[in-house]
Amino acid sequence: MDSECWSAFLLASLVTAFTPGQAILLAVSNTLERGRSHALVSSSGNIAGLFIVAGAAAAGLGLLMQELPWTLQALRIGGALYLIYLGLQPWWPARPTRIASVPRTPAPTRRDLFMQGLTVAATNPKGLLFFGALFPQFVGTGPGLAARFLALTLSFAACTLVAHAVYILAAPWAGARLRDRVSPASGRKLAGSLFVLLGLGLLLA
Repeated sequence: MDSECWSAFLLASLVTAFTPGQAILLAVSNTLERGRSHALVSSSGNIAGLFIVAGAAAAGLGLLMQELPWTLQALRIGGALYLIYLGLQPWWPARPTRIASVPRTPAPTRRDLFMQGLTVAATNPKGLLFFGALFPQFVGTGPGLAARFLALTLSFAACTLVAHAVYILAAPWAGARLRDRVSPASGRKLAGSLFVLLGLGLLLA
């Protein structure tokens, strides 16, 4: 692959990675609610999900979506419903604990956060369209296919990691300026509402 082709792919990857979507919203939400280290766990799951989507694209996902458009619709609806599920969680009544009378919602484990990121990546229409439609044009065919596939996938994953890191680092700075105006519970509900709206937007798209 020549440098001009790789540069074009890198530019497309950066634009796609930095465009706010459900993966970025999940990273920001987890940063404000649980801290940067937990947000990095969900972002790691998102990176793993991207490799799954890229592998599916290499296996013929793009052709499948062209021949059977309902497959993309099914993934889009599944992803939208999952976002709505995540968004409704802060609004659900908290479960009372046996130790204290104060209601408390069980905190998600690192495995839960990792799976959140992976599920969002695997059902993200933006990523599916990128790898299903644009990615094959850069990978091409012929000798060196495996090397090109690995290089481009790693490049996209690196761009995604950089984008998440920027948002994760900036989220506490923005959150600190809103803390005096919005309570933590209200902040979680606000983030949840954004997830719900994003999910509804995917359903109506």
